[in-house]
Amino acid sequence: MRALFILIICAIGQPFFPWPFMAAVAFLAGFWGENSAKQAFSDGFLAIFLLWLTYSSYLHFSSSGLLTARVSVLFHLPHPLFLVFSTGFLGGLVAGFATLSGQQTKSLLWPSQKKTEEEEEKS
Repeated sequence: MRALFILIICAIGQPFFPWPFMAAVAFLAGFWGENSAKQAFSDGFLAIFLLWLTYSSYLHFSSSGLLTARVSVLFHLPHPLFLVFSTGFLGGLVAGFATLSGQQTKSLLWPSQKKTEEEEEKS
């Protein structure tokens, strides 16, 4: 659910805002969610990886690969599709860590009730 939320909001907002917008959306989604840290990272990574991979693939194939071929030469990549996948991967990493940061910030500010009850039982 959180991954779908990140995907939809970023797909709507990315044409109008710069790329850090997706990190802010991912952070807020991590802050809002209730899952573990592993699930938070994977939700953010998956949502933006798919979004940016899809969009960079669209740009690659709509321009017949001319732009990605020229940019991949600048980065000394063996094939232009490496640029397409690295775009999705880097965006996914940023969003994954932003979602994880939101989840960790929430757990720092408001520890869960389960942890508090377990601590009381030990006392």
